[in-house]
Amino acid sequence: MMSGFFPGLSGLMIKNAVKDFDEISQVNVGLLQNTNAQAGTTGIVDMLQIISQRVSGNEQGSYPGFSKKRKLHFGRSFMKRSVRAIHHDEKGYIISRLGIRNVNYWTAWNQAIFNIFVSFTIRVGLIKHIINMKKPHVLSKFVKHNRMKEEVAYLSIEVTGESEGETRKKVYTLTTPSDYQVTAMVTASLIAVIDSGNSGVVFPFELTDVDTILKLMQSDKLTLKIHTNEKIL
Repeated sequence: MMSGFFPGLSGLMIKNAVKDFDEISQVNVGLLQNTNAQAGTTGIVDMLQIISQRVSGNEQGSYPGFSKKRKLHFGRSFMKRSVRAIHHDEKGYIISRLGIRNVNYWTAWNQAIFNIFVSFTIRVGLIKHIINMKKPHVLSKFVKHNRMKEEVAYLSIEVTGESEGETRKKVYTLTTPSDYQVTAMVTASLIAVIDSGNSGVVFPFELTDVDTILKLMQSDKLTLKIHTNEKIL
């Protein structure tokens, strides 16, 4: 269940990122998508269905998806990019099975104009109409897969908490040349670690760890960077 890139690999990265903390204050999970992704308009419509849902807040109640902003680090260069809050089903399982109370999910695309467009469709109530269109032609103005261009995607896990009496932050950033390809690779690698002792609904982070999956994937195009033990004053 949830055995792809996002969700799937995201849960495995969270499991690794939190293990050295004595107490977790907050976990932020960010996906920076590419409008040139191989999945094209179909993949973006799937994501729009997620984005269209309201986000449950801790104290302020729920609010529209893709409306609240923050910045997270991404990629080999640890670049800061603006992302927006979304609802994601993986959150509930991370909370219940890993015991982390404050988990937030964020996403955006690499094109600022497309992020503005998506935000606008939510504010004026058009997003449901676009999702239900048989052929969402309006998306093709932004989403045109070109095999000659990159479709790099980024995943970021930021953990803040207490370690050895100090408040610290750890950030995992993963870079993939294609979220479509890495989803297939993660699924195949998870099949390799499944054994007869696993029954019922089992999540990737309950089966294995991110290091094992990356080793099974055997891809030198995937880059995992860890920025660890940053002390917060």
